[in-house]
Amino acid sequence: MHCYALQKMKKSNKVYNEENEAITDLEYQRLLSQLDPKDPQFGNKVHELFLAAEIVKIGVLGKKIALLTYLVENELAPTPTGAVRFHPEPLQMFSLVSIYMNDPQAIELLTSVIEYEVAKYPDDQMVLAQAEAFLGPIKVMLEMDPNDPAEAEKSWQSGRESQPGAHSEREKAHRLFRLVELKTKQNQRVNTDTPAMEKVTLFYLENPNIKISIQIYFNEKDQLYFDGYDTGKIVEEAWGDSDYEYIYTVEPEDVHKFYPVFNLKDGDKSGLLQAIKKEFSVNKAYSLFGEFMVAHNIKHERFIWQ
Repeated sequence: MHCYALQKMKKSNKVYNEENEAITDLEYQRLLSQLDPKDPQFGNKVHELFLAAEIVKIGVLGKKIALLTYLVENELAPTPTGAVRFHPEPLQMFSLVSIYMNDPQAIELLTSVIEYEVAKYPDDQMVLAQAEAFLGPIKVMLEMDPNDPAEAEKSWQSGRESQPGAHSEREKAHRLFRLVELKTKQNQRVNTDTPAMEKVTLFYLENPNIKISIQIYFNEKDQLYFDGYDTGKIVEEAWGDSDYEYIYTVEPEDVHKFYPVFNLKDGDKSGLLQAIKKEFSVNKAYSLFGEFMVAHNIKHERFIWQ
């Protein structure tokens, strides 16, 4: 359905006028309304909708803001499967941050936007890297002596011709940022009463040439998350990059298959983590644990970043 819609939008892109934009907006809203978070392809369809916004050049930013608002309002964290190996929401949200960093009415909201994405995707190294890249400059801008508000606004308005979309969609962007700020504050209140996430270290080694850290835990989505990370000189010599990350993700419905294997009560997460630690506290934990899951028909997602 969505791929067909993309082709349809490509054909409609031949004419750039207000009528064509209105039709495209209606089609985009229709596709947005048909998204089903329970659909196994939900993450991929969200990714395709962001791509669809790029096809018709008029109103690109407004369409993306509409989709981001939908995801934030409904507290959805789409994760594509297959060839797409990144989360589309933070990628698009950080793109907005870069556009509105010079907006004097938005700058104070952007820190909350970044914190929101990091909290929502805590295991995504790309999100963490992007957040770090933005937080520094934003902090510097906030600490600078504030200019006269009228002059700051005048400076922003001077860029209208170079960024017409950013200016026309400014209010929608501000509403999205304020919504994110509200969600961030709500989550902070909830987290105050939430016990810290239990993380179990399966293997750890550190010397001048290499650092290896392998942990397993349940993340905020109740997924069982195996997180391995190697860094250092030996890693760079072997892979051409000093960082090497290897991950398994097991969905909650598949986690239940572990309990009878280890003779545990269903839902005993702490007991499961300790049982896995007892069996897989070695440097080869990643390969051995993967073989174990295959042998017991436990469905899992595998990801390697190098």
